[in-house]
Amino acid sequence: MLNWIGFIGRQERGPFGAIPGPAQMARMRRALRKVPLQAADVDVAGAPVAFWRDFTGHAEPGDEFWASADHDRADLTRLPPVSMVSGWWDLFVPLQLRDYAAIRAAGGTARITVGPWLHGEPAEARAIIRQDIAWLTHHLDGGAPPSGPPVRVFLQQADSWLEFDQWPPAGTAATAWYLRAGGRLSREAEAGDALPDLFVFNPADPTPSAGGPLLQPPGKQVDNRDIEARPDVLTYTTEPLAADVDLMGPVSARIFVRTGRKHADVFVRVCDVDEKGVSRNIVDGIRRLSPQTVPAADVTAGEDGVLAVLLELYPTGYRVRAGHRIRVQVSGGAFPRFARNFGTGEPFATATRAVCCRFEIYHDAGHPSAVLLPVLAGA
Repeated sequence: MLNWIGFIGRQERGPFGAIPGPAQMARMRRALRKVPLQAADVDVAGAPVAFWRDFTGHAEPGDEFWASADHDRADLTRLPPVSMVSGWWDLFVPLQLRDYAAIRAAGGTARITVGPWLHGEPAEARAIIRQDIAWLTHHLDGGAPPSGPPVRVFLQQADSWLEFDQWPPAGTAATAWYLRAGGRLSREAEAGDALPDLFVFNPADPTPSAGGPLLQPPGKQVDNRDIEARPDVLTYTTEPLAADVDLMGPVSARIFVRTGRKHADVFVRVCDVDEKGVSRNIVDGIRRLSPQTVPAADVTAGEDGVLAVLLELYPTGYRVRAGHRIRVQVSGGAFPRFARNFGTGEPFATATRAVCCRFEIYHDAGHPSAVLLPVLAGA
């Protein structure tokens, strides 16, 4: 978001100001670490940017400032036919797939294509042009209707396109993979006791982000081994898979955690580890905890004070090949992709004081932490 704000601010100073360069990128990276975050727009754009001030000043869940732009309660039966194209590494793909499912559930007409793309990369732009021309030709000019089922998605690492009549695909099974003692990941949960795993998140040295769905490069899959070697990242890994596992659909996680502070983030990432040990990210998600969001329908507290936190990760279409391993990371953040949680509860825009937070991740019989992976029927 800050990079986008810099782009908007610079373009107002002339046609060449909008072209990002090494100097602008270096300024943005420095600005991300400054406090308060609200003032970072001056560093990257040269002057205050109203939208950035609104974005940071109204960042808390449920802020009525955004109500006029919230279309979740719109009457979807009145929509014209909708054509959408996205990518598994596009920042907006979970929202587009959610909207597609909602439109179809309301009886609307829609199609969606999801490829192996980052937001706005040339291959995605070409797919948008092709699909939209065919869509508009049919609905506005009486051309032939689009052929095939309405959902067309790319299965990564299999180099193949799949078509479905609905999203999520019918017959996909949400399969639990459980965190186990000793850094193991298994289809079976712990049957007895197991000590929790511990780490400390330090906002002054935040767990870094790597790859993932972004507005622009660098994104997609990257080697995660340096991050996984940090003391503030826990990992849980399966044995080598005996056969290919095809994932297609929404991904979620249920993590049992006790945090040393009421304000904390839980970040979960699923990775594909090849035969050489290279760990590449598939999907991830983050959840911000605070007294305003705990307890909730998807965050509950037990008598022991351990929270059961449900996280929505990004959806995916991905083949984990035989001989590879599935790995789950758990940490307290992924900076700078996600803003640091300072642990104090100060307002997002003006926070200046940071404190460390201790995490305990539970995975015993009474606290079966797990990720839920959408295994494609027949895979």
